[in-house]
Amino acid sequence: MKGMNQYLLYKIYMITSVPPSNILCHHCNVHFYKKPAEIKRSSTHFCSRECAVEYRKSQKHLFHSNVECLNCNKTFSKKNSNIKRDPNHFCSRSCSASYTNKTSPKRALEGNCKECNTPIPNALSYCKDCSTWVRSPIKGRFYYDDKTLYEATRDGKKAARYCTIREYARKTLLRAGIEKFCKNCGYDKHVEACHIKSISSFDLNTKIKEINDISNLVYLCPNCHWEFDKGILKLNGPGKN
Repeated sequence: MKGMNQYLLYKIYMITSVPPSNILCHHCNVHFYKKPAEIKRSSTHFCSRECAVEYRKSQKHLFHSNVECLNCNKTFSKKNSNIKRDPNHFCSRSCSASYTNKTSPKRALEGNCKECNTPIPNALSYCKDCSTWVRSPIKGRFYYDDKTLYEATRDGKKAARYCTIREYARKTLLRAGIEKFCKNCGYDKHVEACHIKSISSFDLNTKIKEINDISNLVYLCPNCHWEFDKGILKLNGPGKN
């Protein structure tokens, strides 16, 4: 019991007593205490964070040099390590982009889009607008509409095998410029692309462009779409308005 009390008294003394100073601050030259392990870890020692910040500011000229921006001729400070790594110096990203565009201009548009004949780079076959129309989001191939129903659905899961076909049906209606309102009730807040003849009723050798023909598509609201799929609602005429 006596030994335990002496140990507790020793711990209290170590916590409450101020240890003797053993190092000198590099910035303000004040003596302070620092753990021996931390002294070995660093070559510079500071009594506070403020001293560390001020010291690094005063030593900045040893690690930074003034350089001139190649684009705007503005003088700015840059790390010596970055200067050795890259001989070109820019004060900002905009200056770097401007200089690059001047020295290395973009190639002229030498090719034409196969769909709309818009000028495009020679390496491309379709412009941005047409590529989203003719490219399959699953396979990345062109002329998705020329595939058969079997080719378009053989790799898809059973629950989602018609998703891409329905996506192209929506694009077909958008391209045709048909107004978005329900063909049956006239509701126009939210409509869906509906196949008058269901996709599953087509033969597997039928091409997608025949399934998604404008005469087989119509806009319906969700309620009318459900009723039409269940056979409750009957539609007359093609999907054109």
